[in-house]
Amino acid sequence: MDSKIGHIQSHGVLVALSESDLCVRYVSANVSELFGEPASVIGASLASLIGTKQFARFRNERFIDHRFANSLQMVVGTTKRRVNCMVQREGQILIVEFEFLPEVVAQPINVQAQIRMFRSMEELSDISAIATLVVNDIQQLTGFERVMIYQFDSAWNGEVIAEVTTPTFGSCLGLHFPASDIPIQARRLLTLNALRSVVDVDSVAVPIVQTDAEPSLDLTHSYLRSASPIYLQYLRKLNVSASMTASIIVKGQLWGFIACHHPQPYRVDFPVRTLCELIAGFCASQIGSRVDTRELHSHLRFRKCLADYLNVIDASKALADADVLHDTRLLDLLDADGIISCIDSAVLSNGSTVPQQTIEPIIRALAAIAVAGVASSNMLGALDSSATAYSSDVSGALYMGLTEGTGDYLLLLRRELVETVKWAGNPEKAMSADDAEILRPRTSFASWQQTVHGKCRAWSAREIENARILREQLTVLRALQKAHDTEDRIRYLATHDALTGLSSRLSVQHIIEQNIATAADQHASFAVLFIDLDNFKNFNDTLGHAAGDEILRIVAARITREVRNEDSVGRFGGDEFVVVMPGSHDAYAFKAAARIVRAIQEPLDLEYDTTLKITASVGLSRYPTDGTMTDELLARSDIAMYRVKVRGGNALQNYGASGICVGSLEEDGPAA
Repeated sequence: MDSKIGHIQSHGVLVALSESDLCVRYVSANVSELFGEPASVIGASLASLIGTKQFARFRNERFIDHRFANSLQMVVGTTKRRVNCMVQREGQILIVEFEFLPEVVAQPINVQAQIRMFRSMEELSDISAIATLVVNDIQQLTGFERVMIYQFDSAWNGEVIAEVTTPTFGSCLGLHFPASDIPIQARRLLTLNALRSVVDVDSVAVPIVQTDAEPSLDLTHSYLRSASPIYLQYLRKLNVSASMTASIIVKGQLWGFIACHHPQPYRVDFPVRTLCELIAGFCASQIGSRVDTRELHSHLRFRKCLADYLNVIDASKALADADVLHDTRLLDLLDADGIISCIDSAVLSNGSTVPQQTIEPIIRALAAIAVAGVASSNMLGALDSSATAYSSDVSGALYMGLTEGTGDYLLLLRRELVETVKWAGNPEKAMSADDAEILRPRTSFASWQQTVHGKCRAWSAREIENARILREQLTVLRALQKAHDTEDRIRYLATHDALTGLSSRLSVQHIIEQNIATAADQHASFAVLFIDLDNFKNFNDTLGHAAGDEILRIVAARITREVRNEDSVGRFGGDEFVVVMPGSHDAYAFKAAARIVRAIQEPLDLEYDTTLKITASVGLSRYPTDGTMTDELLARSDIAMYRVKVRGGNALQNYGASGICVGSLEEDGPAA
């Protein structure tokens, strides 16, 4: 779907101006309905077309991003036609669209009802409940006979998760649509242009007229832009004559959209469309908030399980101890049903598994594709056909290679999750080309049921990252347990991180416990900073793990440089650091945290002429205000850090505060 199709819908007129002189460079072929023939309008000034008074209003309007903040109602042309004037900027061109106002005056918007709806949305905890509220509100606002919310999955297939409809259309609720129905070009437009409408699928599209010297006009953000022929055919196959879509963008990514359908040509006026765009944006922010809350709870649960499990390992003599690998907390950590381990050539298993020899081809396949020692699959039969023989018992695996050269590993397993999917038509019969090589959409959307075998619940990005953290901790503890160095070296490794030389995770916890005891005796306070590098995984994936290790060493040195000798700095795991500040007042803790944020931001030079800018999210908790136990202080500084992370990172936040402080803080820091 080309963003420069070069046609608009017929319920309006388009002129495009050079921003430097506000003279017309492009017009729609139907410009004569308002201003005269195309040849006479191209080259004319906008003022001569709309009159000096209306031109003055035009000149005084301000832009928000690339669009006018408001539409302007005007009366233009020899017939004194009432129009909405809407403007957006594309490079050095201003696209001015005159949408004909409907003959029937729309009912005024009930602002109080919308405020109540927004408040109700804020109170709902479930995404499906939010979606249901939104489709009902938009149906009442617009009058479309069917309104639904369509959510994308990780493969860009879609599912209708909420709907209000009439018998004219029937229900699509719960139906799935293949990714081919909304290809990548269409998804790009949904991301760039948050609200699109088709007034009449059978109206004749109006071309753009221009001189040969002018390049094609980019209509990506046009209100009147005509839809592609294949999309119009798709709507006809659905018995839809008019449509409107409002994109739901969550954290900068296309999450889904609101789709409105009508069986006859239908147009919603500009103020209502604008309100629908606002509702979609607010809906997106609420969905993002619920996703963040869910991820935070998962994050804290993993932290608790990891701490408990590492304590079990630390108390054991060897990682290969059966009690260590049979501990159910290992399965809980990554929501697995079974485990196979190979440590020092000793193979152990627990839970739902298959014989190690049987699954050996899968182990080799995952080891070959592992990144930082970790790889996963939720459909083992796709990796090796032999896995289909046992897919009813085990269908997914998460591989963690513990050491290079020895073949030691942990393999976490998941059972098959048989899934029945209801598709809107057979997903294998997507669009096709006719005899003239013109693409045609599929012809049937009748409910088509598919039962999927041989798959488990997919390993999420969060679970894979958690596996990397767990693998790193296991690797360090395994090295300690196998050490055959001097007593001093063993003692040092037990309390320090081997990569950075900072205090180890267990040592940090011990330091906090000591500070709690001292502060309790002296009725004093201290602060705990939890620091997490932003988007560190991207650096690891693009530059390699040797560069990632170098980044961690440099960041560790920068953090240490910005604190006092009596403060303790530790690496908590992965790209996470903890700073303990004994006897510090609030002002010092904030100043130090702000210095750390700025220090980490400094350009970082690596080999091969690579210069990077690293940022970090920092959370702060204080004893005794935010907690009186080690776990409480760590968890609450972690929560504060995570709040920064979901707002974009590169900042610090105190656990007890609602706002965040950005990395460009003045040296004095925020008020306590």
